[in-house]
Amino acid sequence: MKSALKTSEIDTQTQTGDVVNLHLTGDGEIRVAWEGATKAEWDEICGSGDFAPVYQSFAYGEALNQMGRNALHIRLYAGDNLIGVALIEVRKLMGAFTIAHIMRGPIWHNKTPNTQTKIAAINVLHKGLPIRGAHALFIVPDGTDDIVLKGSGYKRVMTGYHTALLDISDDEAEISARLNGKWRNRLRAAEKSDLRILPISKKPEKYSWLLEQETNRQQKVGYRTHANALAPFYQSIVGKRSLFAFEAKNGIDRVGGALFLKHGTNATYHIGWTNDDGKNLNANNLLLWHAIKALKKEGVKTLDLDGLNTDFNPGIARFKIGTGAKVVSMSGAWTRGPRWR
Repeated sequence: MKSALKTSEIDTQTQTGDVVNLHLTGDGEIRVAWEGATKAEWDEICGSGDFAPVYQSFAYGEALNQMGRNALHIRLYAGDNLIGVALIEVRKLMGAFTIAHIMRGPIWHNKTPNTQTKIAAINVLHKGLPIRGAHALFIVPDGTDDIVLKGSGYKRVMTGYHTALLDISDDEAEISARLNGKWRNRLRAAEKSDLRILPISKKPEKYSWLLEQETNRQQKVGYRTHANALAPFYQSIVGKRSLFAFEAKNGIDRVGGALFLKHGTNATYHIGWTNDDGKNLNANNLLLWHAIKALKKEGVKTLDLDGLNTDFNPGIARFKIGTGAKVVSMSGAWTRGPRWR
């Protein structure tokens, strides 16, 4: 069983202040700030580009910390300019080895920095990571930062991660026109059925049944994530309008449900569930379509359908791609191997 890193195992001397400095001609000194991050700084970076994943949002890290895990909110500077942020989840494996993990980050300011500055920043981050004992940093960039990671001495240890980003900024007719023909036909069939899509109260006890379904699914497939536990913590930090959940009913029977996390002008499909009746009635299609319309009203422009795996979940992958979403491929997981401090 994995356990959170204890505060005593973080090198507080290096955590305060700037860990390693590297002078770059033109850009100034590269430095990392390990503590004292604010949501405003995060929003400055995450709002500078078209999309930032929920896994790198300020609130996601706060939620992990409230859950008893350990997340570091770090900032990267070139001179006095904030050039990027990274949420690093730190967890201890069995024994004394510690894993630090950046999922779909760092997030760089869209106007800066150049490739050489990014390479220098990754080097500074790697050298100054304030963890005692044996540890390794793994980076899964949100994109294909191969040149940056190779230039920082990192090697790819896992193949690419893929997701589907759905643009919902257009009007409903344009979004509908981009649907795959089979996807649209299933949606129309669901709309003509007796299915009803109802919003679920934003009180955690009202959507807890959906989290339990996710727990059951994880047990069946034999792996664990914190998706089922994180939602209430995330909502408590960001506010009730950060979470949207819906249920599908056939008569009095609940046949499906879906839960979404809102982060800025983006949202992420966090949990989905349907039983056999729901699948036969195409409840997933109707749930997602209702969610798209609701999220549009909340100002969401991009919906991250979160993860495509054509080997293990080809049906789910086809469902997500069928929405007309753009498939985005990341370059995989990278590391420079174990370190000791």
